[in-house]
Amino acid sequence: MPKVKKPILRFHQLLVNDSVINFLSDNVFSNKQRKIEFIVACPTIRYRENVVYHYRLYGYDKTWFSKSYQSNSIVYNALSPGKYTFKIKSEIKGVFSDVMTYEFEIERPFIKLGGFSFCFCLFFLPLYILFINSNLTIKDKNRND
Repeated sequence: MPKVKKPILRFHQLLVNDSVINFLSDNVFSNKQRKIEFIVACPTIRYRENVVYHYRLYGYDKTWFSKSYQSNSIVYNALSPGKYTFKIKSEIKGVFSDVMTYEFEIERPFIKLGGFSFCFCLFFLPLYILFINSNLTIKDKNRND
């Protein structure tokens, strides 16, 4: 029986909200791009039935998960804003491929950013103070009349 060679694993496609994106250049997504799908491939003819994918999304998954050769699509729906690291490796009869890694970030909505609080204080707080001040002036004027 021939010895099993180290499997070769590759990312086939990355889809964000069901649209194919470039692995090499895209890794920061808006807060509306929260569905991430990884499609992987482990090219083999002889050992197809023995291929197992082991994967984990750090920042989301607590443990590693496994899928068979035919289930080469891993989907994460409605991810929260934050930084994530996806790691995957393939296994054939106890022999593992190198671990492949993809790091990405989903940005927080503007309303949750520190800049929003700053803008709120900068623009709306002075308007509120003007409103209170004008109300006090009108009440004071009415009392004097």
